Amino acid sequence: MEQKKKRSALFLVGAGASVSAGIPVAEGIIENIKNQFPYLCNNKTCSNYSDYMELISLAQRRELIKGLVDKAKLNISYLYLSALIKAGYADRVLTTNFDDLIERALALENIFPAIYDFASSQEFIKGEAADISLFHLHGQKDGFILSNTKEEVENTKEKMKDVFDDSIQKRTIIVVGYSGINDPVFKLLAEMPDYENRLYWVGYKNEKPEKQVENEILERYKKYAFYIKGCNSDEFIRKLCNELKIGGPRIVEKPFSYLQEVLNCIAKFKIDDKKTDPVTETKKYVNRAINIFEKDIERFENFKSEFEEIKNDKITKFARDAWINADYNKYDELRKLVNKDSSVETIDYFVRFIYNMGLVSHRDAIKEQNKQEKEELLNKAICKYKEAIEINEKHYYSYYNCGLALLVLAEIKTDVDVEKEKLLQEAIEKFQKTIDLNFDDSRVYYILARCYSINKEVEKALDSFDKSLRRKNGLTIKYINEDKDFDNIRNTARFKELLDKYFPE
Repeated sequence: MEQKKKRSALFLVGAGASVSAGIPVAEGIIENIKNQFPYLCNNKTCSNYSDYMELISLAQRRELIKGLVDKAKLNISYLYLSALIKAGYADRVLTTNFDDLIERALALENIFPAIYDFASSQEFIKGEAADISLFHLHGQKDGFILSNTKEEVENTKEKMKDVFDDSIQKRTIIVVGYSGINDPVFKLLAEMPDYENRLYWVGYKNEKPEKQVENEILERYKKYAFYIKGCNSDEFIRKLCNELKIGGPRIVEKPFSYLQEVLNCIAKFKIDDKKTDPVTETKKYVNRAINIFEKDIERFENFKSEFEEIKNDKITKFARDAWINADYNKYDELRKLVNKDSSVETIDYFVRFIYNMGLVSHRDAIKEQNKQEKEELLNKAICKYKEAIEINEKHYYSYYNCGLALLVLAEIKTDVDVEKEKLLQEAIEKFQKTIDLNFDDSRVYYILARCYSINKEVEKALDSFDKSLRRKNGLTIKYINEDKDFDNIRNTARFKELLDKYFPE
């Protein structure tokens, strides 16, 4: 064990390791059978676990075992055994138990071993088992086969021999929670030619070893087999970890470091068009928790700044979630929380949130037939776009859509020339600002050309029209010819030249 890089350990785990988890040993299971199936047990002479199991059907056995296992909670034995495996001191577990406690404990160390259910399949190739392997020798609670009776267990003995031959090579054997009574697994262990890397049999408290353990293993292999008493499975594995200076289960001792490792196994993914990566965001929270709760005491002086950052992050997340979920009822609360001192990320989410509020009103206005209600919705959208611009003067989408809303509003006001001209001029300013912010898109130039045409600024309209066509806006000549906003420039020589240039026959 002292040279973990050269030699690892094999743990043979029996029912005693699961007792403190809430799963009874054979005697307890017998009592369960007597209580649940008294009509089957009356007037029957049963001397052991196997005899009682033969009284009930396969379905009843499965239900009995599953009921006991599903109620179990992880205990010290499995949590600390997983820590040993994580540290590289053990790499293989053979168990006669049906429970999944070792799998659950290993998952908490972010370890997922190869699991071999030997009751369901006895196929085994020596030397080909995974680096970290778990063998359920009698089956597992949800497996197709549970080996409960003496005959069922005996049927797998010969095939199981290959597993033992392969497993003890270059490994120290540690037996915990296993009595060895009336079990072919014990016979296989006793028939091994030697334990060149030693065997340690952990007893229960101060009880002496069973006679067959003493005679067939301890006496036979005196130089290499040892009996450890004075503790149970939980106490032994915990003490072993302490001696090897391995900390306990990280989920208990360093829960945030454990979470950090789990997060490192998750690929990045996006949840919005801003390419927000929630994994990176959560890692940031976990790193802060590590600094606060798992680092040295000297870090306590930084608590104030750490908590201030956590508060800011929560506001950022609140703004992001409100935006993603289109929860516009959060507007008033966000308005109070977000200010000029908020983080760049928080402000960005808030701007997107307000911008989307404008889009909702804008889209409703496009569909609205009633002129008065249409105007109200457009004005509402324009207010939101301007609010977004006020917070972030470089948010070009707000300028662009504000220009669109102003243009539609101008087209409605056909009877008020002064107001229409004013709205058109403001729309032009918004589109020009969009271009100034490097939003070099053919759509902007096309709409700008329409605005200039409506406003009878012919040369500016033609210049913008040229820039739009140059960027291949995808419009057809038919669409352009039907666009009434170009009526003021349609008959100019340059307009016709541009059409001939970009739409040659």
